[in-house]
Amino acid sequence: MEDKICISINNKKFNKENEKTKEAIYKALNKLCELILQFEENGQPFERIFNNEAIKYDVFDNNFYTYKFRYADNTQLRILYHFVREKDKIIIELHQYAVKRRNNKSYKEEIIKVI
Repeated sequence: MEDKICISINNKKFNKENEKTKEAIYKALNKLCELILQFEENGQPFERIFNNEAIKYDVFDNNFYTYKFRYADNTQLRILYHFVREKDKIIIELHQYAVKRRNNKSYKEEIIKVI
């Protein structure tokens, strides 16, 4: 997987995050990469994926998307990522993340600030 997809973390607060949240983010990013590769290997490029909330939960301008992930302990993450394709390599850039609490949708406000 590492030769086809590169993950870049572009978030200053990530290094200060607790280990549990970091682990959840790493697992979410790995799962996202698996899903993208699965589509790509089945002949459907990322750019042609529509109406699939598993990969593109929210769609923003300039190839920014959110990915929703539920960790083993039911922690719900929302990850803002930027998709870049360079030649034969896919780059997933993590720009923002939020731990979602119940029906609170304030994570969208945080994410929109980054875009």
